This record gives sequence, C-alpha cells and structure tokens, in this order.
Amino acid sequence: MKNLKQISILLSFLMCLIFVCFGTFAKGWEFVGDEWYFADSTGDYVTEKIETSNGKKYYLGEDGRMVRDYLLEDYNGSMYYFNDDGEMVKNTWVAVDPLQVSDPYANGPTVYLYYFGGNGKAYKAVDTITRKIIDGKRYLFDVNGRMLSGWINENGVMYNEIDFDDDPFVGFLYYAGDETDGVLREGWMPYEDGSLDDKYYKKEVMWFYFNKNNNKKVMSEDSDSYNQKKINGKFYAFDENGVMLTGWEAERATKYHIEYDDLYNEEYGALAKKRWVYTVPSEEINQDDHVDEVERWFYADSSGDIVKGTVKKITKEYYAFDNTGILKSGLVVINGNDNTYIDTISMDETDGKKFIIDRLYTSKDTGEEKQFVDTSQKILYFLDDEMSSIYGARRTGEIPVGFSDNDYIFSSEKNGELETLKKRKFHQAGIQLRAEPQLGLGIVMDGVASTSVASVANRTAKYIDGELINGKDNEYYVYYDPNQYNDLYPHFIAVDARGNKITASNTYRKDKEGNFWMFGANGSFIKIVSVPVKYNINEGVWYFRSDFQNAKNMRVESMWQPFGTEDASGLTVSLQRGDGGYEIIPDEQYTLNFNIITE
Repeated sequence: MKNLKQISILLSFLMCLIFVCFGTFAKGWEFVGDEWYFADSTGDYVTEKIETSNGKKYYLGEDGRMVRDYLLEDYNGSMYYFNDDGEMVKNTWVAVDPLQVSDPYANGPTVYLYYFGGNGKAYKAVDTITRKIIDGKRYLFDVNGRMLSGWINENGVMYNEIDFDDDPFVGFLYYAGDETDGVLREGWMPYEDGSLDDKYYKKEVMWFYFNKNNNKKVMSEDSDSYNQKKINGKFYAFDENGVMLTGWEAERATKYHIEYDDLYNEEYGALAKKRWVYTVPSEEINQDDHVDEVERWFYADSSGDIVKGTVKKITKEYYAFDNTGILKSGLVVINGNDNTYIDTISMDETDGKKFIIDRLYTSKDTGEEKQFVDTSQKILYFLDDEMSSIYGARRTGEIPVGFSDNDYIFSSEKNGELETLKKRKFHQAGIQLRAEPQLGLGIVMDGVASTSVASVANRTAKYIDGELINGKDNEYYVYYDPNQYNDLYPHFIAVDARGNKITASNTYRKDKEGNFWMFGANGSFIKIVSVPVKYNINEGVWYFRSDFQNAKNMRVESMWQPFGTEDASGLTVSLQRGDGGYEIIPDEQYTLNFNIITE
C-alpha cells in the first residue's frame, strides 16, 4: 500500500515537470496565410480527416489545409462535397467539373451533378444504378454517384454517339432529360430527332411511354411481337425498341391503331374500337391499294378486331365486309345460310342479261367470271354512293342498278332477302323482270306447271323484260325439256312496263305497237298474236290460223291448225311488229324461240 502511494506521487511530479518544460498547446482552428488549419492537442495540423466545428463539418487535406469546392471519396467509397466555404453540404445538388471526376465519359456531359443526402453522403449505386426520389422527382445515379441523363441502359451507361452507332433509344430503357435536368421521364414522351433506321423514316415524331412505377419504357421482347399496354383506358402497341406503333404496324391485317395527321391528338396510336377507319390498306390486306395509296373503309369491333367476311349491323344499318375487312358496296353475293361474304359483282363488267339467264357475273374482287348459285347464295344491295354519310349501308326495295348492257331494277324485301315472287312482280337473281318499254307488255316464264294441276312447280325460267333471252343480240328463248318435267309445261305470265302482273283472263290486250297479246285462264300468257297463235294446255300443242281477219274470230277452235301443218308460210309463222317482227319456231324439244327480225 505504501509503495503504491509513492508511485502515484512520482507520476504527478513527472507530469508537472513536462508541463513546465514544454508548456500547453491550444487545440483548434488556426488561420495561417489565408488558409485554415486545424491543430490537435500536440500542436500538429490534422490531415485527411473530417473535423466538426459548431455543428458543421470540414475536411483537412493531405497538407492540413481546409479544402474548398472539393469532391471527396473516402476509403469506404462514400462521397462528400465541401463547398467554397469548406463546409460539407447536405440535402443539396452539386455540379462538379468533369476534371474532378475519375473515369469521365469520352463524350459525356460538360458537368456532372451529384446529390448529397442528409448525412452528407452522395447518392450512389452499389452495383449498376440506383433510383432516388428527390423533391418528389425520380433520378438515376450510377456507381460513381453521378446523376445520369439522356438515354440510359440497364447498366447505368448513358448513350454516347462515339461508342454507339444505333439510335439512342435502341437498347436503352430510361430517359432522364439533359445533363442539367436528369428527371426520369414517366408517361408519354415525344422524340423528334429522327432515326437511323429505315423502318421509322415516315415518323416525324416517335412516341415512347415510360412506366410510372419503374420509369422503364414499354417495349416488346423481340421484333416478332409487340407489347400492348392499356393507358388511360385505351390500348397502345410498342415494338422492341419501345416505339409506339400506329396504323397497321402492330398487326398487319387484323388490328388498326389510330393514325392522324395531328401527331399530338389524344387518341393518336390508340387501338381503334367500335369505330370506322378510313385508311390505306396494309400490303397484307391489299397490295395494289397499298402501292397506289387508295384509302378504304374498315370497321373495328369492340375487341379492336377488324370486321371481316360478313354482314354486320353497326348502329342501325347493315354493312358488308370482304374477307380482308374492306367495306363493300353495290351488289354483294353472300352465303345464304350464315351471311358470310362470298363476292362483289362488278356492275361495269357484267352483262345483265347474261347474269339473269346464266347467273354469270364478273367478280369485282378478282376480275374472274363466276356463277351465282340460287340454292345456296343470295344477293344484297349496299349503297354505292361514296358521297353519302351511309355509304355501304344495305338498302331494300326497288333500286336502280346499271350493268354493262343496260339499267335494271334490283329488288329485295325489308329483311334483305331476294324477292322471288312478291305481290304481282317477278324476279331473277334479284333483278326485276319488266316489259319492253317500246311495247308496254312483256312475258316472263314463271316456271312450269302440271297439265293436271295449274300451279307453278318450279321457277327456273330464263326470261327477262317481256323477252325470252339467251344472251345473244336480238335472240331470246326459254328452254323447256319434257324429259326433266315429264307432264309439266312452261307457264308464262304477262307483265307491264313496271313489272306488274297483267291480270287479263281469256282475252286479248293490245301493246303500244298494235300487237295483240292472247291470255288464257287465270291470266296466263299464251302468245303474241297478229297471225293468230295459241297453246293448247291439254294437248301440249301450239296452233296458228293463217287466215285470221278479226281478233274476235280467234275463238273459233275448228279453224286452228297445229304447227307442222303445211301452210303458205310453211313451218314458220311471222308476226309483223313495227319495222320488224318475231319468228316463232317450235322444235322437237319444245323450245319456243322468239327471234326479232329487223329490216
């Protein structure tokens, strides 16, 4: 115990001796030669260390001087900045000269921006990039703490025109303004600097959309697909580079994205739904129209799919679309069972008589000659006036149509079905059969009737406008084959110039040229008579009288002679009509030929 007390006294003496010999040193700041230094308790200046004074932090350099305008990176990789007063900054942006930055970009920014948080440390990525929110805005920082700007890829590399030959948006996920801005874009962004890629050469402005949750641009996985994104209730498509697709670019033949001249229209690029589209078809839809830049009408349904190959009710009207989706007009052939599209008749290239008799028409779609099939197909008329607000809408009733040879009347009922026998009018393939205008009377073959039952059994007549027709100029016929119909015979009906059935029975009627027309029971037409001609239903034989003087005397049956009886006119009985007439020539197949004779 005594020894310990002696040791303590000795130590106290030694400390007093040191104090007397060397004196005391004041620890703290010293201002020497316009520079600040910080001395420790030994009187030595502190170097490479952060010191605190009055709650503020300062850094002493390797020579002990307090640094100013200095970016510091410590041994742990943390970065700090000391301003012109030497004070460490907090919660603030700092622009740093690239010369102070290690590994600057070869063609990088003229200034680098850093942000120092509440602890004085710069925001800095651990691996590639980090995203930080500052004053409600998002920014990206790389592993060196630099704020990134322009186009940025997932590794934190900014687009550099020296190092990259592609467009800046190719292979880059983010866009963060310029070197003094740096705010990550979210939502829509236009890009008006053009492109090095030929596929974008028509785009004066390219649009990109950056997700709001991660600021990455919307893009597809590869060039063979597109990414569809719903934005504010509308759907948009983006390619592998994030460029918004318009027109037919997303799906070349099935969907259309709105493309207006007004590039900043709020619907620009949106998927068309429940709306009409008037545009040039894609090459896949119609190559000729695409090359010639011919605009066509399309309709996109509620799913955004282009309506194709059918008749569809839109609002209050029905419209026909071909198998590529193009709106059709005029006479359209459709499937009678399911209303699917078959073809459109080229009116300018189709002979009306040939169509009515043989059902042959020229296709507007292919230019080929095709045949209409009564049993499985039907024809509808769709308004062909492009100036009308309802162009392409189905019309019913009596409609004037022009074929290459003449104008006709097409008729359809209110439900759009072809009219075959409605009221007192007769039709073939929808074309109304009327009398010759110059006569005012005409005959149509309503079909064939039984010798025992006077009813129409089959309406397969080849007859038009009061004339029997075979398609050759001025030569008309109707064919009746007894082997096909057995005990049936041709059944004729007379019509007037408006196509209405003439109801005369067992009498005559005079046409505009003075010819008499003979009618049998129930208004069935027997024959035009000047030289008296009639058809005996029970015998199936045609008779004539060459010595007829008065129409009333035609009722004398004993005076009729069957065809084949030698007469002054032989087998030919002529009916004079104006400057010409008819030759009536029966043959072994009961084909009754009417040949117009002209002088």
